[in-house]
Amino acid sequence: SPRLFYQTLLERLAEEAQVVVVATPYKLAFDYDTTASGAAATFDAALKELATRGLLSEGLPVFGVGHSCGALLHALLAVDRPYGGCILMSFNNRPVSEAIPVNLPPSPQDQRLRDFLSSGLETALADGRIEESLRVGGAVAELALGAVRGDDAPSGSSERDGAAREAAPIFSQLGPLLGSVVQGERDFTISQEEISRRLSGRYASPRTLLVQFANDLTDETSRLAAILEEGKSALSEEKADRDQTLADAA
Repeated sequence: SPRLFYQTLLERLAEEAQVVVVATPYKLAFDYDTTASGAAATFDAALKELATRGLLSEGLPVFGVGHSCGALLHALLAVDRPYGGCILMSFNNRPVSEAIPVNLPPSPQDQRLRDFLSSGLETALADGRIEESLRVGGAVAELALGAVRGDDAPSGSSERDGAAREAAPIFSQLGPLLGSVVQGERDFTISQEEISRRLSGRYASPRTLLVQFANDLTDETSRLAAILEEGKSALSEEKADRDQTLADAA
C-alpha cells in the first residue's frame, strides 16, 4: 500500500512540487504484465473519478513514481503509456530467489487441493474480506489480552477499525502471489532478458530520473541505466540512418 509505506514522501511531493499524487496500490503476481496492467487500470479509474468530481484538469502530464517493484512496473508501462516523465527508485528485476529472501514452501501434489487452497487464499485476502477479518481478529485479541491483564474494557472500536483499514491492503496485495505459490509457480513469468529487450527497444518516457540508495542489496539501478542508455544509442543510430536515407533520396 503506497499510501501507508510512502505517506511522508508522497505528502511532501504533493506539497513541495504542487502536484496531485494518486497513490496506486496493486496486486502482486508472478506475471509482471498482469500486475502492471492492473495497477494502470486502478490509476486510470482514480483519474477518471477525480476528473468527474472536478478536482483535476484535463491534459495534465502524468509522471510515474515507483520504488523497487513499483519502479519496474512504471518502466514497463512507459513502453506504451504517454508519461511526461518517470522517477524510478531502486529498480529491482531480480529473480524470486534473490528478491524474496525466504524459501518458498513446496506445492501440494494433488491438483484439487492446490486449486482449493489457491482459491481460498485469494478469497480470504480479498480487500473487503481481509479488512473485516482483521477488525474481528483485533477485537478478539484485545478481549483476550484484557482478560489476561485484568483490564476492564478494550480500547475504542474506531482505533481498531482504523488499524484494520490501514493493514488490509498489505495482506490483500499478496493474494494472487500466494495463490500462484500454492499452484507451484516459483519465479516471475517474464524473464530479465525479455524485460531488458523491451526497455532498450521501446521505453518512451521523455524524461527519467533514476534514484539509487546506498546499502540496498537488491538495487539494480545501474543495470537499468545501462539498458536505457543502450536503447537511446540505438534510437540515435536509427535516426541518423533514416536522415542519411532521406538525404540520399533527395
